Amino acid sequence: MLICACCRGRFHYPDERVKEAGRRCGVHEIGFRDILGRDVVPLCLRCDMAFRLENGIPA
Repeated sequence: MLICACCRGRFHYPDERVKEAGRRCGVHEIGFRDILGRDVVPLCLRCDMAFRLENGIPA
């Protein structure tokens, strides 16, 4: 379980390295140091879509 960097809500991101069960409901965005201040940012799917719409980033 992770915390979204934007809304601080909890979401599940199953660890594929250990074949953890569960449906993915978040993403790891990489390379947003200039925008969000971190290299790897966990976002829930809702905040990820809102971020992409605000900044014109294609899905």
